[in-house]
Amino acid sequence: MPLLYIGDLNTNDVFVYDYPSYMAVGTLTGFDKPEGMCTDAQGHVFVTNMGAGTVQEYAHGGTSVINTFATGGTPVGCAVRPVTNDLAVADSTSGKYTLYPNENPNAGAPHGPGAITSMYYLGYDNAGYLYMDGYVGAAFGYEYNHNNGVFHLVPYSGPAIATPGGVQWSGVAHKVWIGDQSTGNLYDIKLNGVQVGPTVTLAGAACVVQFFIRNAKVVGPDRCSGTASIYHFPGGGVDVLGNAPTTPVSSAISL
Repeated sequence: MPLLYIGDLNTNDVFVYDYPSYMAVGTLTGFDKPEGMCTDAQGHVFVTNMGAGTVQEYAHGGTSVINTFATGGTPVGCAVRPVTNDLAVADSTSGKYTLYPNENPNAGAPHGPGAITSMYYLGYDNAGYLYMDGYVGAAFGYEYNHNNGVFHLVPYSGPAIATPGGVQWSGVAHKVWIGDQSTGNLYDIKLNGVQVGPTVTLAGAACVVQFFIRNAKVVGPDRCSGTASIYHFPGGGVDVLGNAPTTPVSSAISL
């Protein structure tokens, strides 16, 4: 059965729910600032431990750690490349990401930095392009590379983004959704930095950190309001998660 995972900064736990019934089915404990999550094709879930400098891997529905990835930095977001299962982990202090080929915790190698000096979240598209957001100095930055090659800073021209949020492929070639975690806004951005469609505002949200889109719904962990809502995307309608964490920041759906 599909499972929904929500990371909580207050308890440092990850809460697990059946999806889409949203019934609580378990809790993973022992984290230190679970700021980001990602999943792979096998349903494995990766949780970044920003305070501990690690990433922990769990099997779908599992309660024991399969692997621990020691990043040696301050990990925030993560992403798994389709087909090759390469795990990329963003570092908010160095502006680099660490790549673990085929999810091998002993083979991590840093890449970067590019123009971004503080990297937050990242996401792969189906062609293996890796998109990253963060800061270039004090300003929002967005860049990409392909096959861990040259970093390309994108001349972003959409609405101002105050605090970089989640990054997820839109399902269309060279387009990603980028969030502003100081709001409830998501932006559909092309590879050239141009906003494609209208801004999607998640109704009632104050500061959605790492959203997660699956089919026609988006999970919105709202750190400020202490709610985790599932929005019917992009048409509208909201399902509010019962027994939600008090300070939800990260989310993932594992199949």
